Amino acid sequence: MEEQIRSYLDTLETAPGDEQAFVALESLLSKSDRWEDLIRLYERQAKQSPDLAQAPGLLAKAAELAAVA
Repeated sequence: MEEQIRSYLDTLETAPGDEQAFVALESLLSKSDRWEDLIRLYERQAKQSPDLAQAPGLLAKAAELAAVA
């Protein structure tokens, strides 16, 4: 699983708008209870995503997780 996570992170570094990589990584982190990593993913995507309209939703998810993690 670590190899998959690293691969998706690498993909998002070069292509922050890759929705398939984002969704897959989000799922892997969630299933493995890696809440801090998931918060960082949401925050990073909010900053780097080419679709600025997604930023508020991603930041809200990060804040929600931070409140319970």
